[in-house]
Amino acid sequence: GALAPCVLCVLGQLLQARGRPVCALRYFDLAEGWRMRSGLVRRQACVESKIMSHSLRATVPRWHFEMLNDRARNECFADAIAEAVAHCQGKGGPVTVLDCGAGTGLLGLLALREGADEVLAVEYNPLLVDVGRRIAAEVLGPEDAEQIQWLEQDLCFLQPPVQSGAANPPPRTPQLVLAELVDAGLLGEGIVKKVPAAIQGLSANLHIPPVHIIPEGATVHAALAEAPRLACRGRLLPETAATLGLPSAWHAVADVPYTAVEAKAHFQLLTAPVEATRVDFTGLVTSCPSTGFGSCEAKRSRLRAIKPGQVDGIVVWFDLLLWRGRGEATGNDVVLHGGPDREGSSWDPAFFFLPPGLSVHEGEELELLTMEGDDRLEFLVLRLGTDARGEGAGTVGGGVCCGG
Repeated sequence: GALAPCVLCVLGQLLQARGRPVCALRYFDLAEGWRMRSGLVRRQACVESKIMSHSLRATVPRWHFEMLNDRARNECFADAIAEAVAHCQGKGGPVTVLDCGAGTGLLGLLALREGADEVLAVEYNPLLVDVGRRIAAEVLGPEDAEQIQWLEQDLCFLQPPVQSGAANPPPRTPQLVLAELVDAGLLGEGIVKKVPAAIQGLSANLHIPPVHIIPEGATVHAALAEAPRLACRGRLLPETAATLGLPSAWHAVADVPYTAVEAKAHFQLLTAPVEATRVDFTGLVTSCPSTGFGSCEAKRSRLRAIKPGQVDGIVVWFDLLLWRGRGEATGNDVVLHGGPDREGSSWDPAFFFLPPGLSVHEGEELELLTMEGDDRLEFLVLRLGTDARGEGAGTVGGGVCCGG
């Protein structure tokens, strides 16, 4: 009875602690609905409200604030949106923008500022939606704030908004998709699956028209690194396993293939950085998503060791191509550069774990194979003269790691 909302909130908090915020929000919604229907006494209602407030705040990840405070990121996205909206306006007709994972609506507001006519902002977290609505009303005014239509839905199960009466026409097909759905490992937030699913959901599974997307692609850079402190996050060290009397199988790398690197001091590059691959996101909005993503063929890069050491993993970062220049009016490429040396970046480099046993000496050359999956990049490191099964090969990605 009266304790049910509290129990539901506790279950939501447990799910949140286990990294399942979407499931947690469902329990919080159930708790709020139960509390509203049950007519709890004032004291009990106050307790439940405090739990709900704390729980909902916990669903907003800390990196969200780092992202909003990333000045270089904000300026680059503003430039890219200005170029993209101008390009869409040049084709004639109103410009509708789909903001996937809108958060508090910053990118949608930038699109409206540059002349877009309508923004469909999709965000699952009800707390961020509420904050976004308040910000829009404050910045645009109550009437103009209706230019942003909020859809509190999951991108993978998006449904067109239900309209009542001729006074509320359905939203137009978007000409521009904003999809800041990238993490330190580039593909970990699910941009490959979520964007096509969202467009299909809005168009009721009809033919997907050719539209534009921000970002349009990324150039991925990589280097082998020695980082014993970071290696401890993804595997049990051999000496630790030996001390505990565990078999060698316990040396395996964790299922999570990478972690964000907070500081350059945590690793030492053993090879010069190379361009590992170039990822193209434009196909997510111009082709059928069932055809898959990326190329089945691995991209090959040559690595050269600049110092000797034990290889613990691969440090990976990317330059995000937000908008590729088109013609004289909108002819500027807009690129958000990443890397270990960019201060204040909301995207730290990623450290992809490698199994123990791979070491290099200065001047040695190796080969890096890079593959694009639907939700992660995958890497294979080979000594020259070996193949994927040869001695000295180390692999990382897909949660399956092996090395000789």
